[in-house]
Amino acid sequence: MPASYAPIGDYTIPGSVTPGLVNPSLGTPGVRPPIPAGPSGISPLPPPSEKPEAPAIPPAKPNTDLKPTPASVILVVPENSQVLVDGRPLRSTESERLFLTPAIETNKQFFYTVKVTAKVGDKEFNESKKILVTGGQVTKVTFEEIISQVKAEQTIISTSGK
Repeated sequence: MPASYAPIGDYTIPGSVTPGLVNPSLGTPGVRPPIPAGPSGISPLPPPSEKPEAPAIPPAKPNTDLKPTPASVILVVPENSQVLVDGRPLRSTESERLFLTPAIETNKQFFYTVKVTAKVGDKEFNESKKILVTGGQVTKVTFEEIISQVKAEQTIISTSGK
């Protein structure tokens, strides 16, 4: 037996019987019967004319949670060279050195002066650079001039047999 619908205000309740309802399979004129669930148990979406209003999205807040963070500076220098950052020596002797700045405001920029000194035999080579760093970011700087000078001098020494 097909389900019949009884009007209650603007709604209908499935399974209620109303005597004299002309065609129970069509329901009450002007009243939409409930949408039956699909095979997966999920009800289909309502027709486009009945879409609920989307919730309002609040405007984006300016990011005020920017905490001071260190900047990372990777220095590519000759191996065993002396590196001074604003006059302070770095202890590492590797060809790639990492220098972390103190915590600085994110997106703020600061300068550091880096001086590299390398000795090959009895010759000393120097190169200085002013490095711009930004809080929370990584900066990589290669000291190409002194690297090429050191390599050239090492080649001269190795071919001359000194």
